[in-house]
Amino acid sequence: MGRATKTEPFPGELERPPPYNINQEMRYPEMRDQGYYMQQSGPSAPQQPQQPYRRPQQPPPQAQPQYEQNRQPQRQQQQQRPKQQQPPKQQQPKQQQQPKSRQQQQRGQQQAKKQSFRRFRRAPPGVEVSPCIKYTVFFLNLLFWLLGVFLLGFGIWGVVSKALASVEAIAEVAGIGFDPMYGFIIVGAVIFLLATSGCIGALRENTCMLKFFAYSLILILLAEITIGVLAYFYQDKVFGILEDWIDGSIKNYYDDPDTQFIMDGLQESLQCCGSTGPDDWEKNIYFACDSPARSKCSVPYSCCQPDPAADVANYQCGFGALEERNPGDPRPDIYYTGCVEGMKNWFVNNAIVLGVAGGVLIILECLSICLAKSLVNDIECVKSYW
Repeated sequence: MGRATKTEPFPGELERPPPYNINQEMRYPEMRDQGYYMQQSGPSAPQQPQQPYRRPQQPPPQAQPQYEQNRQPQRQQQQQRPKQQQPPKQQQPKQQQQPKSRQQQQRGQQQAKKQSFRRFRRAPPGVEVSPCIKYTVFFLNLLFWLLGVFLLGFGIWGVVSKALASVEAIAEVAGIGFDPMYGFIIVGAVIFLLATSGCIGALRENTCMLKFFAYSLILILLAEITIGVLAYFYQDKVFGILEDWIDGSIKNYYDDPDTQFIMDGLQESLQCCGSTGPDDWEKNIYFACDSPARSKCSVPYSCCQPDPAADVANYQCGFGALEERNPGDPRPDIYYTGCVEGMKNWFVNNAIVLGVAGGVLIILECLSICLAKSLVNDIECVKSYW
């Protein structure tokens, strides 16, 4: 047998694409229409030498489909028709929508401005909380806070020390109408509460606490003015209340250490004895003349007139001061003016001082109220830009 020689393909066979199987022919049916597939793909098909795949050239632009050709005359007819005027009813909604769109634009701009302010949480220049007013309110309330702490501590100390002095004092507290130390506790607690709200409200710029401070001061100021006016027009009733209080203190002189301390200080400062005179001390069971105690027919040492030559106070100077004496016998060195009369004289002699003190107190309260309200307005003005 001779050696097989490689036969060259025909010139037309180089352009024929390589054979494809039936799966590829089903996958790409458009290529079959363009003649890229062979008519026979089975084993009986003649084997052709495989050539590298050549990318087919793009076919020339085809004519428009049939449905596009049919629609062109319809479009031309529509363009040639005259435009019909729309009814006026359809134009009105468009005219009404124009102002709505402008309003929406304005609202959008306003919301954008608010969001920009809220984003930075910063007020424009010149709008700020005055540091002068802020720290003036703070330091003014700090002074009153210290005063409230002192009064509150003094009242608590008095109640606790009296309760620890003896076991009987605990049971006797319920029988006393009003303990003076409770007065210090109440006044100190009120001052402490208001001063605390003022200090914290000014320092932290808390409008709620500042409003509570201002409105509470307004109520206290109105109460003080009302009490002062009523006391001026009803002086007799006021001094009647004082006389009843002094009589009650005389009866409980040895029962309550605080009452004893107050009565001794009152009689020494006003140079008086009893409510209307020294005979009022007979209402006390220890100083009454029919008492079995050694202090019968006596008065406390605070009713005695001080001896300038003595260096030590004589606590027995009032013993026997209420005993009956003959007209020629010397009178004991005690005060014979009642404390109610002494209070009247003291108020008359110190009316100017009391008026000035009351005016200063009212001015301080009004100043505190005005400063607190001004600080609240500044804080709210700054917060309005947040």
